[in-house]
Amino acid sequence: MFLSASLLGLALHAADETPPAPAPAPAPSPAATPTPAAPAGNPAEAALQDYLKQEQTLRDQRLAAASFHHDQGIRLRDAGRLGEAIDHLQRAVDWRPDHQPYRQDLDKARAMAGVAPDTGGLAGERAADELAVKQQLLMGEAQAKVEQGQRHLDAGDFDAAERSFEQAAIRLESLPFAEPSRETRLREAQALAEEARQRRRKAELAEQAERNRSAAERSQQLRAASLQREREQIDAQLSRAERARQRRDYDRAILLCEQILKSNRAEVRASDLLARCRRERHDYLRQITADRWDEEHQQLSESIRKAMLPQTEIIRFTLDPASTLPSGGSGRESGGAQEAAWVKSINNQLEQEVTLDFQEQQIDEVIKFLQKVTGVNIITDPRVLAASPPPVTLKVERMKLRFVLDYIMKLTQLTYVLRDEAIYITNAEGARGALVTELYDIRDLMHSVPNFPGPDLEVPQPGTAAAKILPPIENATPPTSQDFIDIIQRVVSPNSWTAPGVSPPSEYNGSLVVTNVSGVHKQVKELLRALRAQRGKQIHIKCKFLTVENSALEQIGVNWQNFSGNPRSGPGGAGSVPLPGQGVTPALPPATGQATDLGFYFGDAGTQILTGGVVNNQVPSYTTGNSLPNPGANDGLQFQTQTWQITTNLYASAVIKAVEYERRGNIIFEPSTTIYNGQQAHIVHMNQQAYVADYDIVQGQFDPVVSVLSYGTVLDVQGIASADNKYITMTLKPTHTRVGGWRRFGAPLSPNNPFPGGNVGAPAGQAIGNTAPLLIPQMIYQAARTSVTIPDGGSMVVAGLTNGESARSHAGVPFLSHLPFLGRLFSTNGRQETELKVLVVVQADIILFDEIESNL
Repeated sequence: MFLSASLLGLALHAADETPPAPAPAPAPSPAATPTPAAPAGNPAEAALQDYLKQEQTLRDQRLAAASFHHDQGIRLRDAGRLGEAIDHLQRAVDWRPDHQPYRQDLDKARAMAGVAPDTGGLAGERAADELAVKQQLLMGEAQAKVEQGQRHLDAGDFDAAERSFEQAAIRLESLPFAEPSRETRLREAQALAEEARQRRRKAELAEQAERNRSAAERSQQLRAASLQREREQIDAQLSRAERARQRRDYDRAILLCEQILKSNRAEVRASDLLARCRRERHDYLRQITADRWDEEHQQLSESIRKAMLPQTEIIRFTLDPASTLPSGGSGRESGGAQEAAWVKSINNQLEQEVTLDFQEQQIDEVIKFLQKVTGVNIITDPRVLAASPPPVTLKVERMKLRFVLDYIMKLTQLTYVLRDEAIYITNAEGARGALVTELYDIRDLMHSVPNFPGPDLEVPQPGTAAAKILPPIENATPPTSQDFIDIIQRVVSPNSWTAPGVSPPSEYNGSLVVTNVSGVHKQVKELLRALRAQRGKQIHIKCKFLTVENSALEQIGVNWQNFSGNPRSGPGGAGSVPLPGQGVTPALPPATGQATDLGFYFGDAGTQILTGGVVNNQVPSYTTGNSLPNPGANDGLQFQTQTWQITTNLYASAVIKAVEYERRGNIIFEPSTTIYNGQQAHIVHMNQQAYVADYDIVQGQFDPVVSVLSYGTVLDVQGIASADNKYITMTLKPTHTRVGGWRRFGAPLSPNNPFPGGNVGAPAGQAIGNTAPLLIPQMIYQAARTSVTIPDGGSMVVAGLTNGESARSHAGVPFLSHLPFLGRLFSTNGRQETELKVLVVVQADIILFDEIESNL
């Protein structure tokens, strides 16, 4: 790289002659070639870099000056000031003589002014100088590209190095052939580019070989992973198929097995599971078909039963909900059906959604927009427009019209009311409106709800009265019309009742006569509606007395005691075995207390030896009043053997008995009632029975004292629903009594007809037990006294009793009855298990007529 002194002087001379650029001219953004940094320790290179920087700065200034003068010339030419335009365009061409558009604009301006172009030699000299500078720039850029490529080559970036060397060669090829160093530098750049290409090819070959090796290893890993994944998928599908089979989803299990076999036909586990699922599916379908037939039969029976009953629902409404409302048809306090219709229509329109964006809009423009998009009749009070309310700035998306109006009223400090089939927008004074007189019927609110406490089921004292089926009613003090007048004046706009023309509410024939503005009437109606909603809330309560029994009894044993009749033949058929002093089977003495039938017998005619015995394995009693009864004489399996000869003169006979009982049952008694919120009520299912409880002695005669026993079921309950209608708090007194038995205090009725409950003997010296028997009832009580809170529609076990019994009994011959297996021949074993559960379950539902009507 070399630096020409004459060229440097020319550049400095050009810089001295450069006119200063105007201050407002914008700085250009040319795509100048970046100047490479000079290597450290080379003064010539550093000087060249400084020169190139200065040259770049001068070039940027020339471009900026040329652009500024060109723009000024164009504006002056368009303004008709051709002389000044030509001057500026000439300066732009002087700054950039190689820019053809500038010359064309200058020629156009001269043609418009009738002036010939300057063909002097100054432009040629400047062009020669510019060409020399460009050659020096190309030489510097080529050297910078070579150095940049060398750095890329050392860093191993062969593509970037080759690109840099080729760019250096292109710049050197652009130099004139007269340049002495052109060929040498061009060959060096081309040699470096070829070296970069060779090294890049070697690197690519090495990289390709490495990629091939990595690809082969990766392929083997992927194949092994694929096989492992396939095995895991098969195992997972088999596991899912087995779970589906266990939950009887056979179609899903069969589908999974078929998918496994489709991917791997050699999977034996899937084939076995598929066959098993198909077999079990066939059996299951056959079973559920039978169950479906049974279910359809039960549903048909249930539908027939419901069709025969007059009503099974808790509450039933008519098809027309309006027919359940009072005259007027809308539930409003007054106004009639027409008023209710337009009010309901406007309320429905207020529920539609609107999207708007108001920025400092006047209230009349806002109202017009809402009328247009919603179709609601909106009327503005003239006093509002005359008062010039503040403008509205509001932006909402998909908001209900009701809330949009609320926001607009807050922003404008206004209010609106529903009046005369329209929404009337006014101020506080206009909202009061004219005085209106309305009549409110409150007779339903003045009706008191009495409490109905239930009776107590107890055994009466002799001669006293039984429990009353219908106990006295506890009447509550009903509210009066004055109570409603006082609460309305206290809570509904208290200051409005002293306004001019307004009179306090008065009562007439169960109704309130109210004179006030419409806003106050609206609050009165809302208050009465809330009172009716609170009073009309009802609670449906069910109480279940559930008895669950699981009982089982088992007894098995062998009794040796069935030998009777004439004596058997002797050995060899020589005749009957002689019995000393009698011709019948020997019997045990009655004093032993044993049965007369023998279990084994030995008799020898020659020695006159006679021996007999009984093995009677009668187990001790192991049953109770709650368990299953003892097996009867003819219950279960009884096998009586004929007498057989065991050996010479030895005979035996036995009775084998095996009995098994099992009893399972559910007994449910479910009274239910519906009460008002906070009311106490009861339901009674009662039986009454008269009996002789005592005697009075009148003139030496016994006068029977008759008492009446009441027993059955009483559900006494008081319920209170929470304010949010989610929970119910109840005070419960369910009672269920029944007669367990009657005992007779006196002599038996007859020897063969004892009294079922047993007999109680009379005290010594008293004749009541024989001539005047008494009856003693044995009662079974199931009762609970508690308070609970349950969710609406939920249920709870409020009381329960579990009675469990288990007993075993064994009878047998000592030592022999404990022999393995053979001990069964010499023993009798019995066992019983009984589990008896008594549960009291309560369920409650809140009845809200508004919710029921909305679902009709």
